[in-house]
Amino acid sequence: READLVVVNTDLPRAYRTLLREADLGLRPEQTKRSRTKTPVKDFAKKWGGKDYSCGVIGFYWALDRKVDYLQHHNVLLGAPAESKKAWEPITSA
Repeated sequence: READLVVVNTDLPRAYRTLLREADLGLRPEQTKRSRTKTPVKDFAKKWGGKDYSCGVIGFYWALDRKVDYLQHHNVLLGAPAESKKAWEPITSA
């Protein structure tokens, strides 16, 4: 199948190993011209496969005996206000 965009809710290395393992076959020539091997997706997967990585989120499951109006079913909790901007910076900018 073709897609202009893929949204994945799994670890990036797993997505490349499973969902995107044949993605190079569907690339247009302009998408492979900067790749020495002409398989940029496979190359990226190989690069990530050799790295150590960890969970990007800590999930909390709370049992409460009352309604907390400011909490919804999905919440993002950040550190202190001084650190909140830093928390949203991409890891690649570090």
